[in-house]
Order: sequence, then C-alpha cells, then structure tokens
Amino acid sequence: METAFFRRSPARLIVVLSLGTALFGCERYAVTLNEQPIYTPPPLYADFAVADQALTDCLKQTIADKKITRVEQLTSLACRHTGLTSVVGLEHFNALQELDLSHNRLQQAQTLAKLPQLRLLKINDNPDLQCDSLAPLTQKRPEDHTTRSLRGLGIIWRQTSNR
Repeated sequence: METAFFRRSPARLIVVLSLGTALFGCERYAVTLNEQPIYTPPPLYADFAVADQALTDCLKQTIADKKITRVEQLTSLACRHTGLTSVVGLEHFNALQELDLSHNRLQQAQTLAKLPQLRLLKINDNPDLQCDSLAPLTQKRPEDHTTRSLRGLGIIWRQTSNR
C-alpha cells in the first residue's frame, strides 16, 4: 500500500527524503517549528579551567572540532607549536589517552601523572623541560596498585638545546 502511495506521487517521496536528509544533516543545529524547539543539540563542553592561555585555546579548538559535549569524550589532544608553558589543569581531562605537547615551552610535567588513561605522550622539542619532572609518571598508582613505567607509557621525548 505504501508503494502505491509513493508511485502515485513521486513528489511526496522526494519531499519525505529531503526532510529526512535535512534533519540528519542538521544535527548540530537547533530545529524549531512555529518557534517551538523540536531538537536542541547538546552544548559543547566548557566546564574547565587551565592555567595556560595557549592550552585553553587548544582545548577550546579541539572541543569544537570534535564536537565534545562531555569530558570523557576527549581521549586525544594535540597541542603542537602552541607556545604553551604549563599543563596545570589538564588533569581534569582524565580520559586522555594520547597527548601531543611537542614543540612548546613546557618546564614541568608532573601534572601529567594525574592522567590515569594516558598511554602515549609526545613531548619532544620542549627545550626548557626538566627530566626530573617526568619522574612522577613512574610512581605507583593507588587506584590499581600498579606502577606505570615510562616504557609502558610510550613517551616520545627528545631534549634540544637552544643554547
């Protein structure tokens, strides 16, 4: 019966398909009918504060690009060549598994030990980074009574000197 309905009126089929396509293609836009909301997309995640402005800008851009609406959705972050000097506050993003902070001006990395899911860390070409600031990444993790090693973490690090 539906087939006969659409055979008699191919224009109706086109209208139905067009509406369906328009609704699915507009998932990030609010949809209203007679000024009444039909669909409102969830807002982008914004409930965070980090000390470094370059890191804030990188986080905001990544959240917008990946359409992150909940903190646990952010599992990878690449902030290369941003000029950031601090990662204080990044521990809030505890679902991070991959983190690329290469080519910056980092001095300390202790905060990164508070990222329990971190599996890959790229921090090469941070000339001011002190080796001893990586030590907390090898300390015991009380939540699962294991020790995370630098080898198991997958750190990519090369210190360069501009002096």
